[in-house]
Amino acid sequence: MFLAVLSDENVCEGVKQTKDFIDDGYHVEIDEMDDDLIGRKYKDGRWSDEKVEDDTEEDDEPSLEDKVNLLYYKSKGML
Repeated sequence: MFLAVLSDENVCEGVKQTKDFIDDGYHVEIDEMDDDLIGRKYKDGRWSDEKVEDDTEEDDEPSLEDKVNLLYYKSKGML
């Protein structure tokens, strides 16, 4: 059995093969392992033709934890 994994917005985040159906509201049975569905929205039993663009941007800013670690290691002379 092949399943599409859906996000909270019903956008396909991935596909996988399983032995049994996962009935959690985030999986939809599909006919084949079709990774072209990734990024497409599932609505009313149908897949959109167009892919939804990912609005999330990579954050190049170091996290607070990374900044603290940098200061700590510098203070210890390790950097």
